[in-house]
Amino acid sequence: MKTDTVPPTTNAPSQEEVLKYKRRLFETASRSYLNDQLTVQLPPELHGEWLGIDDFSQYHASIKGFVDGTEYITEQNKLFQRPDGSTLGDVKFMIIPKWKYDAQRELAAMESAAKAGLQGKDEVDSMYSKYSESLGLERLAEKTTTKVIETTNPSL
Repeated sequence: MKTDTVPPTTNAPSQEEVLKYKRRLFETASRSYLNDQLTVQLPPELHGEWLGIDDFSQYHASIKGFVDGTEYITEQNKLFQRPDGSTLGDVKFMIIPKWKYDAQRELAAMESAAKAGLQGKDEVDSMYSKYSESLGLERLAEKTTTKVIETTNPSL
């Protein structure tokens, strides 16, 4: 039975080649090397994320305001030379204005506190009411329901 083996090399590697290999092995053994290759430097007014490329993830990202971030990928990133730009495996680098990201985090923090059960139902309802009022929205008891204002104008 024949097994696949690595063919022997006829020339011994140089000290520089061995050192280069050991450095690469050491770097890839830690997550920091991979993170360095995927880190994208952005202006302070932008936020970037690696998001799924499936249809649902891309639709969800576009609704939130994310757009393709290919233009911010530079030579420091291994993706710079890829023909598909900001896509790596099943993720894509996308950007969003920082103010939109901050608004998302604000809402997510409120929802997280409500789901964690750290507050009673009355406190959660009050929190959602105050938040929706601060946005100029009217709201009924259920957070996903908006109040319909009836009009006396029959043409509407």
